[in-house]
Amino acid sequence: MAQKRQSEEEFPPAKRADIESTRTTWIDLMGVWHRGNVSWFSLIPLDVARLIASLCGCVYAEEVYVRIRDAADAVMADGAVETRLEAIHDLQALLSMKNPPITEVIVTGVVPRLVAFIEPFDDLVRQLKPNPLVREVPADITDEYITFLGSGRNTVLQLTAEAAWVLQQVTADTAEQTDAVINAGAVPKLIAMVESKTDDICEHSLLTLNNIAATSTVHRDLVLSLGLLVLLCRCALQNRSLGLVRARVRTLATLCHGTLRCESNVIALILDVFKMLVLGDDHEIVEQACWGMAFLVHSAAPGPGAVVDSSVVDRLVSLMTEPTSVRRGALHAIGCIAYGNSTETQKIIDSAALPVLQRLMGASYPPRIRQDACWTISNILAGPPCQQSAVIERGIIQQLIVMLRDEPLLPVKKEVAWGLLRLATSADHKALLDVPEMLVLIPKSGSQDMIDALMRVADHGYDKAKEFATL
Repeated sequence: MAQKRQSEEEFPPAKRADIESTRTTWIDLMGVWHRGNVSWFSLIPLDVARLIASLCGCVYAEEVYVRIRDAADAVMADGAVETRLEAIHDLQALLSMKNPPITEVIVTGVVPRLVAFIEPFDDLVRQLKPNPLVREVPADITDEYITFLGSGRNTVLQLTAEAAWVLQQVTADTAEQTDAVINAGAVPKLIAMVESKTDDICEHSLLTLNNIAATSTVHRDLVLSLGLLVLLCRCALQNRSLGLVRARVRTLATLCHGTLRCESNVIALILDVFKMLVLGDDHEIVEQACWGMAFLVHSAAPGPGAVVDSSVVDRLVSLMTEPTSVRRGALHAIGCIAYGNSTETQKIIDSAALPVLQRLMGASYPPRIRQDACWTISNILAGPPCQQSAVIERGIIQQLIVMLRDEPLLPVKKEVAWGLLRLATSADHKALLDVPEMLVLIPKSGSQDMIDALMRVADHGYDKAKEFATL
């Protein structure tokens, strides 16, 4: 059998900022670096940052810089909790702009102060400036004491949640900006908040950790090293608010992206979580569960067999028919399973995936959908003759031939060519008798030359197919 191929372009984990878009800031252009745990952001006066930003075309109205400075000063001052909350809300509004002034907020030095608010309730109360009438903070923090300070329990908890939300926005763009949060010691504190009984605190802490992990493999490994993966598996299925459950699944899927080195029992636990979540009816949760499953199959030790054994293939095939964003995640997961051995691939065929894949190859679907569908078909065609025959009987080969000629996008056309190559290089050329157009493509040279020949056939027409096939 021919060697199967992994997808050349994989869906990356996405950051979340609750903002419309992100931009390239002047800090990227300067290549600012860090020494130890000290961020050079904090050493740059805001006026200097404003000057450099203007030179790079990132200009904000004067009132924006004034609001940034006033809000940062209020957060860092020893004022009432309500005053700090109001200032944090102003930072949130600033960071929700279409071109958010993330770097301009960082250079005020407010990030370490925000990180300081990510604390368990009692510890946070002790660090807040006490009422002048009280000399010492009592050992046991009571509701009466909180009220005496001028803030209710809910207000103090809201301070932590809103601070985590700002950190989520700060980590939504570049690695340098994310490092400013990491260097302030945020990661261990955010992980500690994952088990908070307050949903808003959990949700924004998790989405900040998701943004950090999605920045790079190094950032993801940092989060993994502090035990977040097992913690998420333990609480992922708990019945909490919808926003929190979505944040948990998104973060869990992000942590599974890339090579995952952990014990097999942990992998099995994660798969069990995704198996339960993919059966749900919330599109965002199901979509992230599909991608998490695809990431695990793509890189983890159990491989595709673990998913096939978990009896979710039928569900994934049905999700491929959904007219939502769930479809692409389910399709990619099926493609990763098809990368496995012939037994695992046969499960896809038995689940009636071929008619769905054939439909998804149609021109009315987005390019990435068509590309993944053709990639999956190419891996099925790399299997034994019985699986090749199943594809031929559906008339998919003729459709691939038409796509090779008419498909305008090179990434899709390349997957089409790989699929035809799988059949043309099959040890059992009898299968080709059912597809006369393929007879001229039986190779006389290596695979890469065959791909080149197929691409030239697509460019110049089948009247020259024999010439190209005898290279």
